Amino acid sequence: MLRFWIHCWLLGCALGLGFTTQAFAQDRRVALLVVNQSGWKKDPYLRYALQGDLQPLARELRRLGFQVKTLVNQSPDSLRRHMKKLQQRFLQKPQVDTFLFYYSGHADRKQLHMGNQTKNDFTYQEFLSTFKSLQVKRKFAIFDACFSGEIIRLFGSQKRYRHLLQSGRLKGVGYRIPINISRLRSPNQGQEQGFRIITSSLEMSWELNQYKASVFTYHLLQGLKGPADLDRDGKISVDELFDFTSRAVKRVTGQKPQQLVVMRRARPYALAPAYRSRLTIGANVVGTLYVAVANFVWSHRKSKRRPLTLSVVDGKGVVQWKHRKQCYQQNVILPKGGELQLSKKWSAYPCRRVSSLRSKGLILPARVEPPRSRASTERSIALSLGVTQQGDDTLRDIQPSVNLDFRWRWFQTGLGFTHGFLPGKTFSLSRVTVQAAAGWPLVFERIHSRWFVGAFAQGGLVFQHLPGGNGSINLTAAFGGLTSFTWWHRQWGLRLNAAIGGDYTPTSGGSGLSLFWHVATAFVWKL
Repeated sequence: MLRFWIHCWLLGCALGLGFTTQAFAQDRRVALLVVNQSGWKKDPYLRYALQGDLQPLARELRRLGFQVKTLVNQSPDSLRRHMKKLQQRFLQKPQVDTFLFYYSGHADRKQLHMGNQTKNDFTYQEFLSTFKSLQVKRKFAIFDACFSGEIIRLFGSQKRYRHLLQSGRLKGVGYRIPINISRLRSPNQGQEQGFRIITSSLEMSWELNQYKASVFTYHLLQGLKGPADLDRDGKISVDELFDFTSRAVKRVTGQKPQQLVVMRRARPYALAPAYRSRLTIGANVVGTLYVAVANFVWSHRKSKRRPLTLSVVDGKGVVQWKHRKQCYQQNVILPKGGELQLSKKWSAYPCRRVSSLRSKGLILPARVEPPRSRASTERSIALSLGVTQQGDDTLRDIQPSVNLDFRWRWFQTGLGFTHGFLPGKTFSLSRVTVQAAAGWPLVFERIHSRWFVGAFAQGGLVFQHLPGGNGSINLTAAFGGLTSFTWWHRQWGLRLNAAIGGDYTPTSGGSGLSLFWHVATAFVWKL
C-alpha cells in the first residue's frame, strides 16, 4: 500500500512546475488545472499553454482516474472561488484522497499574472495558505509560470539565448525563497499524507514552437506514456517521472527542474501504469471484467460476443469475470512487450468477493485496442516454397518455385523464381517475376491466425535454356486472385498460399494465353 507525502512548496514563479502529480492507487482523485495565456502588460502571449499544456494534461489525468476541472483565462477572483469550493468538497463524503493543482501561465517572484494586473492579484502566500488547509491525504502543486531573467548566467552564452528566443518564448524566471518546512505541515491525517512540490527550473521556463507546448510539460506527458518507467516494473512512480522529465528538459534548454519532497512511504507511489502488454479476451466471455495487475485495476463491460484486446501492465495478475449471477476468476502472467490469450479455464468465485479487487488499486477504465489494429498494422516477410503451372499447351508443366514476399497492411509485394524441364523438350524454362497484390486481412484472435484475400498482377522475364548454352529471353505476365492463411506463434508463423488466374507467355505458334495456378507453404516473420 502506499504511503505518502508530507509537504512541499513550490514557489517560484518561474517556470514551472509543469509536473503531473498524481495519486496513489485506491484513492479518489481530483485535479484543478488553470491556464492563463495572457499576463500583465509586457508579458508575451503564450500560444501553447491551452492546446499544448492544459488540454493534453487533462486528458491524461482523466485516463488516470482524476476528476478534472479546468479554468481557462480566468481572473484571480475566479480561482479563489474555485479553491473555496474545493475546501468545502473535501470536507464531504466520499472523502477525496488526492488533489492536484496545476498552473500554466505567467508569474513573478510573488504572484501569478492572471490577466491584467489588479490590486488583488493571487499571491503565492495566498495559494499556500489555502493549499495547506485542504483536507486531503495527498496534495500536489504544479506551476508552469513565466518571466524573463538571468539568461546569460543560466544558459551560458549569448548565442544559445538568441537561438531560444527565435524558437520559443520565455515562460518565466523562478526565484528561490527561504521556506520554513515546519510551517507547511498539513493536519495529522495518518501516514499516507503530505505534499510534494516540483518546479521546472531554478530560473526560467520555456514554451517552444517545435513542441507546441511548454518544454517541461511536454516531456512530462511523454514520460507518462511509458518511457518514465525507468525500472521497468510496469508502474511509473512520481520520482521516476521527475527524473525522466528533468533529464530531458535539461538537455533541451538547460533548465534545472527541482523537487522538494517530505514524505513517509513503504514503497514508491505508483502514479500511472506503463502499458507494455496486451490481454485478448475471447468471444464467449460476456459480462463485467476486472483485470488487476500491480497497483491498478481495469474494468470493462463486455456486452458483445466478439473478441477484444486490452492494453495492460505486464506481470502477475488476476482476472475476474461476472456474468449474470455467476462469478469466475483466473490468474494470469502478462508478458512484457507481448500478448496473452485469456484461458478458457475459470475457477468459480464468490460474487460477494468480486468487489475486493477495489482494495488492490485504483480502478481505471480499460484501454481497448481497435478491433483491426493487428490486421491493419501487420508487417511481415515470408519465404515460400511451392509449385506453379503456367504456359500454353506446348509449354505447360508443373514447376517448383521460390518466392520472397513482403506484406504491409493491405498490400503485398514479392519476388518469384521458377525453373523446370519440360517433358519431351530439349530445353528448360526459368522465370523471374515481380508481383504486387492488394487484399483484405481478416484476423481470428482466438486461434492466432489471419486470412488474406485479394488480387494480384505480376510481370517478369522468361528464359529459354537451349543445349550448347544458347537460348532466348521473353516477357511474361500473370494476373488473378490469391488467398493465404497464416497461423502465428508470437513473432513467426506458418502460411499457406494459393493463387489462380491467367498467364501470358509469348510463343511462336499460339496466342501465349493460358491458365495460371500456384500453391506454396511459407515461413513468416513479423517485422
